[in-house]
Amino acid sequence: MTRTRSRRRGSVLVLTLILLFLLAALVATLATAVHDQARSAAQGRELAASLLVADDALARAKARLVWEFAHNWGSQQPDLRGLTPGAAHGAWLTTPDGAVVDLACARVGDDFMDFLLTSRSGGPAPRELEMVVRIRYELTTVPRLRGSAEGCLVAFGPVTVTGNFEVDGRDHPAHDPFTVLPGTGSPGITATGRVTLQGSSVRVGGTADGVDHDPASRGTARDGAHYDAQTTVWTEPGDDGRPPGAPSSADAYFGLDHGSLKAAAQASGTYFTDQAAYNAFARSEAGAAAAGKIVYLEVPNGSKLDVLELPTNPAPAHKPAVVVVAGRDPTRHDVEVGPVHCNNGIFQGVLLADRIMNMNGNGALIGQVVTFTDTGPSVGSGTFNLYFSNEVLTNLPRTDGGAGGDAPTAVEPAVLMWREAAAR
Repeated sequence: MTRTRSRRRGSVLVLTLILLFLLAALVATLATAVHDQARSAAQGRELAASLLVADDALARAKARLVWEFAHNWGSQQPDLRGLTPGAAHGAWLTTPDGAVVDLACARVGDDFMDFLLTSRSGGPAPRELEMVVRIRYELTTVPRLRGSAEGCLVAFGPVTVTGNFEVDGRDHPAHDPFTVLPGTGSPGITATGRVTLQGSSVRVGGTADGVDHDPASRGTARDGAHYDAQTTVWTEPGDDGRPPGAPSSADAYFGLDHGSLKAAAQASGTYFTDQAAYNAFARSEAGAAAAGKIVYLEVPNGSKLDVLELPTNPAPAHKPAVVVVAGRDPTRHDVEVGPVHCNNGIFQGVLLADRIMNMNGNGALIGQVVTFTDTGPSVGSGTFNLYFSNEVLTNLPRTDGGAGGDAPTAVEPAVLMWREAAAR
């Protein structure tokens, strides 16, 4: 009897231990499942948050891309329409959440551009999203002034350079006459008549066929020579002393309708018929009032003007300007001006005049000088430097008073592709 009870108690104990083991295993399995579920939920939250950060970065980048393309034309970095397929800019945008967006140009069409935006979020679950945005656009019909790259000093007729004078047709940044951008400039002097360099202090240099020539002292250029590599002087006289299609006025030089420059100056309050009033304006605010504007001085035909002041508007604080001196009939080219001064500073822009007698006053011009006379201007006879700049010529004001050039209109963005991946 006692043995039987002992066996029963032993069986119950074994069964109890088995049940306890099974219960412990079940509890352990349940705890592991709960932990895995909690960890999975945390990872899901991290992944979702990371995805939201990357998606928000793409939305911000798309908005910035469209806005800059439509409103900040020519002044944003990078210049969006200047991009070519494959051109990329890392870290183009960084969001407050720490996501980084890269910008790349994927395709360029006649009236559209495709941009690839790649956003990467950080954190424990980084994500990468890609979006291709196509921007269709139209350009305004407002003419953008584009100077010719045919010379630092362009003369439609013979030209004589004298005195302590330097003409440097190599390409320079708008704000820095001491830096040369290799192989992208122009001849120092382009003329339709004989070019004469007088005096040991005259220095002419420039770029031709991608080759830069330092300004160097030189005597008289060969009469009838077409190109002199040492001085970078280029002359192309035609039978009538003017090449085919030579512009008849400053407007024609920029490909504008007659009166466009004058009308633009009148609209911006920079049109003058009195030289004293013009000079007072040029000296005002250290010349800043002329920045990014077209300035037009109109005088009676046959006038002989004395000192002409150029505004002092060096970059990057100010934008290039265009100064035109012309008669009431701008096609006659019989207004004589000089000396031209620059207040011992720098004028950034283009000067167009009929006949320039001389330029002096220890100043400098970065951009281009154009003369339209066929009677033989004489520039120089005083300390003055002319520096060519493609940057200046491509950022001249518009005839509607705007700055920088053509602006896109009717911008229409479209998302072509959206892709998600784990950040690499």
